Amino acid sequence: MGKSLLLKLDHVSTGYGDVRVLHSISVEVWEGEIVALLGANAAGKTTTLRVISGLIPAWEGEILFEGRPITRLPASQRVELGVVQVPEGRRLFPFMTVRENLQLGAYNRRARNQVRANLDRVLRFFPILAERADQLAGSLSGGEQQMCAIARALMAQPRLLMLDEPSLGLAPLVVRQIYAALPAIRDSGVTILIVEQNVKEVLRLADRAYVLENGRLVLSGPSEKVREDEQLKRAYLGL
Repeated sequence: MGKSLLLKLDHVSTGYGDVRVLHSISVEVWEGEIVALLGANAAGKTTTLRVISGLIPAWEGEILFEGRPITRLPASQRVELGVVQVPEGRRLFPFMTVRENLQLGAYNRRARNQVRANLDRVLRFFPILAERADQLAGSLSGGEQQMCAIARALMAQPRLLMLDEPSLGLAPLVVRQIYAALPAIRDSGVTILIVEQNVKEVLRLADRAYVLENGRLVLSGPSEKVREDEQLKRAYLGL
């Protein structure tokens, strides 16, 4: 059987206060994909994730998840459906242990009865967290904290995992370790939408990419197409 359309943004616009940030963008993410959302600072990438998560409302357009309109659902109900975001900056509870942080990820109804099985599963993706399970999250290195934030999101049993700048501020070796886990996460049944300024790294990983400029989509297509377009890379990605 072919893959199904998991997420669709249909001419979605939004912003903050009186300032429009996204201008009628349309995005599709198919089941089993890793899709990258690229662009310079203030292009609207994080705003796109926030409107999908329900953290800010859509002003115009429609958001569909597995064919169901979720545009007006609160964020908590979107999590129950399987839409889970790892925010930029990790947002861990620093004075709780790694294990406690991970267990908090399983608060939704779907995941609540499978905490132990989910914990075993996510620790296979990031084995270092098993060694650090009883440490305070605030004592972890930056890379380990990012792994913990991703693992905590996976405890919620997402259908769609959205990552906001997972490589920000991390050493190249740590970035490669995190990126090495993402295909295995995808193969476990989790579709991934990733916002990233580490363009070269993410385009090696993603199946497709969308490029935003000033809140408007200027390109979409296979990652190879984006990676090989020199003019596009100079104009929109700063490479």
